Amino acid sequence: MQPKGLDDPSMIDMVRLSPKEDRIELIMCQTRPWDGSARQVMALQEKWQNYVGFAIYGALGRKYPDYAQLPWRIVLDCQSEPDARIKEFIRRANEETAKQGGDFVIEYTRRK
Repeated sequence: MQPKGLDDPSMIDMVRLSPKEDRIELIMCQTRPWDGSARQVMALQEKWQNYVGFAIYGALGRKYPDYAQLPWRIVLDCQSEPDARIKEFIRRANEETAKQGGDFVIEYTRRK
């Protein structure tokens, strides 16, 4: 089975047109429970950097040219609430993402 989510920081998990607005969403999937480990923070940081790079260095526009001019957002799709370390990372990463023209937000999805 191919790793996904934070287990494969190099992979863009999903790209979609927002169902609520004209915006591209780069979906980052949380596939394991949060454990507060430095390993998870590092994997999230690496994945976030890859997502920002995908958006700002042209890969997003090349792969989805019809949507290249739309605003973009990274969405961390969580099945459980992140711990304090992860929330702090996301807060700081959102500030940096905004400097690049995007946003970084959390959404909670219950999986069965």
